[in-house]
Amino acid sequence: MTIRELKVLSLTATTTIDIAPGGNFVYKINCSYNFGSGSIGVTANGSPLNGTSVIAYCDFGSATNYNESSAFCNFFGTVVPAELVGTRFTAIAIYDGSWEVYFSADWKSDSTITTGHIADDAVTTVKILDLNVTTAKINDLAVSTAKIANNAVTTAKIADNNVTLGKMGQMAANGFIGNDNGGNQDPQHLNLTESRTLLAQSITLTGDVAASSTAETYSSGNTSVATTLQDGVVEVKHLSTTGANNQEKSIRNKMLYGMVSFDGTNGYTFYIKVPWKCKLLDMTCYVITPVTAASGEMVVQDHSGSDLTVPFSVTTGNTRGYQVNVSSFNAGGTNEFTYAQSIRITTTSNAADTGLVFVQLAAQLLDL
Repeated sequence: MTIRELKVLSLTATTTIDIAPGGNFVYKINCSYNFGSGSIGVTANGSPLNGTSVIAYCDFGSATNYNESSAFCNFFGTVVPAELVGTRFTAIAIYDGSWEVYFSADWKSDSTITTGHIADDAVTTVKILDLNVTTAKINDLAVSTAKIANNAVTTAKIADNNVTLGKMGQMAANGFIGNDNGGNQDPQHLNLTESRTLLAQSITLTGDVAASSTAETYSSGNTSVATTLQDGVVEVKHLSTTGANNQEKSIRNKMLYGMVSFDGTNGYTFYIKVPWKCKLLDMTCYVITPVTAASGEMVVQDHSGSDLTVPFSVTTGNTRGYQVNVSSFNAGGTNEFTYAQSIRITTTSNAADTGLVFVQLAAQLLDL
């Protein structure tokens, strides 16, 4: 091919190229036109012969606001495609009674191959280099259930500690996950009875029960508890206070005894030492040696000398027809004693006779 001339053009408006008949022409064309101001064109001046060709190496990198329908570049009667604007490309125009124009992109230019230039389904597996589909290229929610093959999510695909309880199927109430069939098997839901079977049906607990042990309530089943009490752990609060007659039937109740005497008009004070922490419940007096009727009197006091308060009446014996009166017994004082304290009983008489009375006190043990 004979090149008649090489020219460098800058498109800023409609450009005319002089065409000599039968010639071939090569141009380098730059375009920095703002197409928002209108369209421009490249036309021929002269009467070319058939076979006349024009080759233009174009750079539209500085062109702006290009639009194929309203603000465009017309190259020998053919509009330059919009996707070539902003890149370098080659335009070839051949005259054969009319101008036929072909555009060829410079494949070295960035963004030359756009989505519109790629046929549907043209990017096949063999066109994708190994390890080149990255996570960033996968759209959110693009991998749907239908895209995951059956049995494709294997154990190796699940990171350690990533199957949470919330991802497991719901269980029936009051059950466990386990396997009570005696061989390897998928986990199953076990009810309470099956769970006890898994635990060998019967569990016997042996050994001492400490005082601080928490009480256990067992559901129906085969679990049995065989225990003994540890030495020294039974406290007063664990002893029963029930029964038709507390003074006789409860091991928590104890008796205190004493003897008091009367000697004429002299007054005497007797002490009954308390060997445990207790609360007095009742008092009974039995006359051993008679005192002149209605003349013997006792005052019962606590260790500090205050008259006692007992919650129910005091019984006095009337052996042989003689009576012993207990005065001030329900007034003011306390009826609770600690270890080694004493009950004080003071006796007086209005007559010269002497007498002897047996005193019985019922007491209930208190917590230490």
